[in-house]
Amino acid sequence: MRPGKWVMPVVALLVLLGTYAVTRTTGVWSSSTRGSAAGHVVAANLAPADIKGWMTLKQVSDATKLPLATILQIAGVPDGETLDPQTALRDLEASVPGFSVVDFRAAVEERLARPG
Repeated sequence: MRPGKWVMPVVALLVLLGTYAVTRTTGVWSSSTRGSAAGHVVAANLAPADIKGWMTLKQVSDATKLPLATILQIAGVPDGETLDPQTALRDLEASVPGFSVVDFRAAVEERLARPG
């Protein structure tokens, strides 16, 4: 007996969607440049030009290998004020007077260029 002509297209569709579902569930598939499934920035050595407003202070610190305290200082956070490391850079624009992601990128680049 011969299967109906709709069986092969259905099987192909199931294989395609099943592959996508498995890879998304296991974290192999990523359709965003924001980082891995665990929320970490993928690039180990992030260039300052790659710093984006959606990134958190912790992600910038990890990717640039600068201490979080240095990142806060570069961002212009007043001494003694603490911020959650999970704060996105775009959220700093509302809470830190004069903060701009563009200026922050330039300041990080300058800091990374300094020896020591």
